[in-house]
Amino acid sequence: MNFPKQSKLTSYEQFVELSNDFDRRVGTKTVWTKLTMFDIFEKILGEDSWWDIDYQIQKWVDRAFSIKTEFTQDDLDIHQSPIGKMNSIYLMLNDIKNGKNFYSPITLSLFKNGKIPIHPGATRLILADVYNKPVDICITDYNNNVRKRFPNIKFWEVEDYYFDFSDGMHELHEDWTWTGHCPTYADATDVDVQIKQISTYMIPTTNDFSFHHPRDITTTRKFCLKDNCITINDMPIAKKIDNLWKIVLE
Repeated sequence: MNFPKQSKLTSYEQFVELSNDFDRRVGTKTVWTKLTMFDIFEKILGEDSWWDIDYQIQKWVDRAFSIKTEFTQDDLDIHQSPIGKMNSIYLMLNDIKNGKNFYSPITLSLFKNGKIPIHPGATRLILADVYNKPVDICITDYNNNVRKRFPNIKFWEVEDYYFDFSDGMHELHEDWTWTGHCPTYADATDVDVQIKQISTYMIPTTNDFSFHHPRDITTTRKFCLKDNCITINDMPIAKKIDNLWKIVLE
């Protein structure tokens, strides 16, 4: 089998078949749950959301705005990663303002070493302060003890859940942590582990669906840091309040 392997999803039944095949080959157990992002921090990650949100936004400041306090998405002096994350937050905040929910489930893995990599979906967690609806979470458990480990969370077998994949936006993406192309997963393990995630890599980039790839869009997005406020096209996305960075919905 060649990797990465991308299987375009067109139905939930297809996902069940592919997910069960992965579990048989790799020895994992896949389940679904539905939690708010605060609950993901508290009940699964065991972290304080305020600390992680402040830490992640401060990385944007350190990696981007320490170079320039104002730039556009095509400025090659600024690293792609913080631009992509800020652009994703900008797009999702606009979706929230327009009453839209997230397009995709969060994919989470429970590795044998205790690490819990989240991808796609880690950037979305930064929105915990402004989005309090439960979100769909697909979990790949490498220990086969998810219900014992988290007894206070309700989980569903893949056959007993449903997520609408009929729009053709998603694929089941399989790869390896070290020899593959998934740095988020590679950082979470010291051995080569086969992983799966529900992603949208196959969807062409457009102005409204650019997320982590804003350099490819045709319109200009201006990023600015001024008076402890980060804006994109003059829309505030984060402010430093009482010495902590927070996402804002204004």
